[in-house]
Amino acid sequence: LQPYTFRGLSKLTSLILTDNEIVNVSNYSLNGLFSLENLCLDDNLIERIDSGAFKHLEKLTVLKIDMNRVKLIETNLLKTL
Repeated sequence: LQPYTFRGLSKLTSLILTDNEIVNVSNYSLNGLFSLENLCLDDNLIERIDSGAFKHLEKLTVLKIDMNRVKLIETNLLKTL
């Protein structure tokens, strides 16, 4: 996902990106999704999630990242949720 991909969608509450061949989630990919509660990134090719990728997702309650290629999740990544 490229930085600022979802700019202008601040009221979006659910984002389903299942099976989209996404390889990484950068720090600013999800920037601006202030109302997001449900994020599905399952069944992609994700190898890397930057430590600040979910930093501004304060309302996020559901995160699905199963069936990806992630090998390591940094401690700081989950502290931002």
